[in-house]
This record gives sequence, structure tokens and C-alpha cells, in this order.
Amino acid sequence: MWAREKEEEIIPYGAATDAIRAGGDEADVPLNTGRSLVRFAGRGYQVQFKEFIRYVRNKLSRDIEISAPNKAMLSDKAEYWGRYGVALVPAAITELRPFLPELRKFGVLSLAAERYLRATIMESPDPQHAAWALNATRVTQSKYSGAGIRVAVLDSGIATAHPAFASRIEATETFVSGFPVEDGFGHGTHVAGIACGALPAPGAQRFGIAHKATILAARVLADDGLGTDESMIKGIRWAQDKRADIVIMAFGGSVRVGDSHNAELEQVMRAALNSGVLLIAETGNDSSRTAIGAVNAPANCPSVFAAGSVGPGLAGMAPFVPSHFSCGGRNIDGEVNAVAPGENILSAWTGGGTRSLDGTSQATAVVGGIAALLAEATSLRGLDLWRKIEETADKFSPDVLSVGRGLVQAPLN
Repeated sequence: MWAREKEEEIIPYGAATDAIRAGGDEADVPLNTGRSLVRFAGRGYQVQFKEFIRYVRNKLSRDIEISAPNKAMLSDKAEYWGRYGVALVPAAITELRPFLPELRKFGVLSLAAERYLRATIMESPDPQHAAWALNATRVTQSKYSGAGIRVAVLDSGIATAHPAFASRIEATETFVSGFPVEDGFGHGTHVAGIACGALPAPGAQRFGIAHKATILAARVLADDGLGTDESMIKGIRWAQDKRADIVIMAFGGSVRVGDSHNAELEQVMRAALNSGVLLIAETGNDSSRTAIGAVNAPANCPSVFAAGSVGPGLAGMAPFVPSHFSCGGRNIDGEVNAVAPGENILSAWTGGGTRSLDGTSQATAVVGGIAALLAEATSLRGLDLWRKIEETADKFSPDVLSVGRGLVQAPLN
């Protein structure tokens, strides 16, 4: 990820996007988009939202329009998501904060800067050992397949013609302007393959976990792995509408040690969890074991299951060790819930082939796939499914800051 910008240093949304996609120095790339998320006191505040927008327009002396539903992610218009009581406004947090007390009369509770979110691709140094993950989590011993479970993958799209997904992609959508669902980055295909890839032909190596699950794939990241809170929220709303049981979000935005979660995003995540949808996100890859980074957003939200990464341990020592890149529970409200293999992970790739990668994205996909097996085995959903994942995890280490409740395990009975 990149270093967080100072809150006062807002770069215009379009200019910041261009800078990131031009491959600038990560230390100089801002974390925030220059737009703001607004949290209202409850759902159904459409009238108050319209009045709020008129008021803000007059205060800022510039036009702010209300967007139609499902506007593209690069929209420069305001939008209100009534089911969550959260709005997006194309104005910087520094512009809105001075008159926050005046906004209370419209039901506004709080404001937050909208973040950039990003997925990264990290090559595996030892791809010949990619089969270890399924053995370590008992997937190869499990009789379950994820049949009847609906898994939504919010990412960079999916390679729709890949044989790993044959006849199981029920719905697709894109929330990134100018990019189709077809994956040009590879990350979304890799994540979907781990969680839901089909069983292989005889003699080939297996990589998919919930191999009979129904796949829902939405693009919320561009072909450079870049997305925003807006594209993510739209993806979550779409997944809910498609009756997803599990939503996998293998991306994140960096969080500083000492920072709290975003209350605006938590309001979205809590509504989804309360509806029976389990949201799983990566802890992030911002760490070394001598300088452990904080759990990324949105995984630091209390209503999102945060998945960290482990690798195989050394003979005669711990069976698994936290991956050097995996972020940990450095903040009070940003804990690691559980871990999964995230090193040397084989999965589907664009063009119909396979590739081995490292990262908490891969660990998140493993957790998502095993969650689907547990959902099939127990009929649990939402928070009850969350608790079952933690309850059945292998408590191999007391280091809860790095590994949470332990290594996720597939159900056997």
C-alpha cells in the first residue's frame, strides 16, 4: 500500500486517480480521494439528503448534483444509499467539517474522507509447494463442496470463460467506469479460483475449495487494482440484492496505528451482516515481522471478518508462522479474526491457466471458500457463521494479534 496523506492535503479526485494509475511513488500517492462519506442518523433519509445537498451547494458556491442509482465509480455527483443511511459527496472532508454542527439538522451524524482501496499481486517464490494450503486447512479431507452457497467476489472482475468457473457464474456486474467484468488484472480471477474453483481433471492439481458454490462476480477494482469506498459499497449492495451468503473483499486501504475504523463504512457493513451476509476482507500486506502494520480498511470494521496470512513453519517448531507481510491487530478496533494460508497459493489466472501468488488476498479467499463449506455443513449464516469459523479454527498459536483465533479449518462431518 502507500503512506497515508495528511488529512489537510487533499488532492482533487481525478488528479489523484491519474497519479496512482501513472505509477507514481507510493510515498507521494494520497490515501483519500478528495470526496467524503456522510453518515445519517438512520435509513430512509432521502428527503433530508436532498436538503443537505442544497445546503452544501450553497455553502460551497458550486453545483452538487444527486446521481442516479448505480452511477460509475468515477462519478463527480452526490449519491445516497438509503438502505445504509450513508451518502457520498464530491467535496473534501476539510470543506465540510467547518459547518458540521449546522449539518446536524439534516440528520448528519459524522463525516469521513473516502478512501482509495487497492489489491496487489505478489509472486510466489516457491510455487512448487502450492498444494500445502488445502491440506493444512483439511479441505482435501472435507466431504463438502459449497453446493447451494452463494459466494460474491468483489474484485477486479473474473475470467468468465475459465474452466474453473464453468456453468457456475450466475451474475456479474461492474462498478468501475470504462472497465467490463472481464478481468484484465488477474487478481479477481485468482481470488475466485481459490474460493470457488472447480475440481481439476485427473492428474491435475486442485486449487478450488467450494467447488460447487454459485459465483457472483462484481468488478470494484480497475485493471491496476485500484478502487474506492464508493465502488465497494455499490458492490456490497449488489451482492445483497443477488442474495449472496458470503462476500469476499480481497483488497484494502492502509490504516495508521492509533486510528479507529470508519464509522460510515461500519454502518454499511453492519447492515449487511445483520441481513445475514458474511463479509470477509484482508488484513493487508503492509508489514514486516519487525514492523507489523495495522489491519487495513475495511477489515478493521467490527462487522467485517479480518483474514490474515500464514506460511508453513519449520520442522520441529511451530506448524505455521505469520507471513512477514500480514498485518496484525495493532489497533483496538482492528483485530485479526483468523488466518489462512497465504503463501505459494495456486489458482486460476486469466487466459485459462494458473499462477501461484502470495498475499493476504489469497488467505482471504481461502477463508471465504472454507466459510462456504461451513455454511453448507451447518446452514449457519451471517454472525453465526462468523462464530463457527472462529470456533472451529486450529488454535496453533497464542499470538492473537497476528493470527486471531487460529487457522481456519474445513468441516469434516
